[in-house]
Amino acid sequence: MLSLGELSNLTFMTVRQSMLEARSQSLGQSMTTGVVAEKSAHLRGSTIGLALLDRKSDLLQQFKTNLTEAAFVAQSQQLVLGEIQENSERLINDLALVSQQASPEAIDSLSKQASFIFKDIVNSLNSHVAGRFLFSGTSTQHAPLINGDTILLEIEAAIAGATSSSDLINSIDAWFDTGGGFETIAYQGATSGHLRFPIGDEATVSFDLRADDKAIRDILKAAALARFAQDDSTSLSASDRQDVIETARSELIASKDDIIALRADIGAKEELFSTKATGIESKLHQLSLDKNSLIGIDQYESATEFEAVQQNLDVLYRIAARQNRTSLAEYLR
Repeated sequence: MLSLGELSNLTFMTVRQSMLEARSQSLGQSMTTGVVAEKSAHLRGSTIGLALLDRKSDLLQQFKTNLTEAAFVAQSQQLVLGEIQENSERLINDLALVSQQASPEAIDSLSKQASFIFKDIVNSLNSHVAGRFLFSGTSTQHAPLINGDTILLEIEAAIAGATSSSDLINSIDAWFDTGGGFETIAYQGATSGHLRFPIGDEATVSFDLRADDKAIRDILKAAALARFAQDDSTSLSASDRQDVIETARSELIASKDDIIALRADIGAKEELFSTKATGIESKLHQLSLDKNSLIGIDQYESATEFEAVQQNLDVLYRIAARQNRTSLAEYLR
């Protein structure tokens, strides 16, 4: 049987062992994370400063996420506008060649090519990334335009029976103008509001480019003119078809500067995002330093203390094992 003194000593050793094990676990966690495990005790209960740093860090991280999303939207819109610009340039060249040849076969080939380009532009404008449509304004869950084939069918119905170039041109102008078929039938996105991203304290970036923008409408209208320079629903003379081709080419050339301006505006946003991202990274780094000054650990000191605690535990384990063997011998005696 253990004496009262031996029992008291055993209790002390058990308590001491539990304390050392808890300290060992705490030191191990600190060395893994780089910060103290018991923050409140380390700061003597004054955790307000740490909480403020955490809130600032969380807010900056949200701005960083918003910047990443906004930059992705800008990059995607830039790519789409680039595709539209390339299609426009290609159609301008095709129109110039057909204007020189002016043969029925050349005009028919142009009509088919313009139809392809028109639908390709519509598909580009209906692009979406991560489930968000790029040119629908705030209505990001809906494609901005109905499909290109349906739009061309609607335009064909609007120009049916045209007997002169002015009839066809005026009908297509009206269809793409305010209150026309483009607004009432083709465009399905939001008509007000902008896609917004908070990217800093009192700083928000807006994306106001939609598929119903005048510059985009003008390109679609010019492509539609080229498409219907030859169509069975009309009865235009050769000179009328030539007029339609020249009008389409003139309107495409006039729209070039507008597309360049749109791309430049997005480019300016991309530069802003890059500058903002650099600033946020700098602030996050400073917050990390400030936080480390409050709850960071000296890894050398922690490793030294951890080793000392482990040695003390090893000694206690050996003593406990020896006492257990002695107790068993006493019991068997």
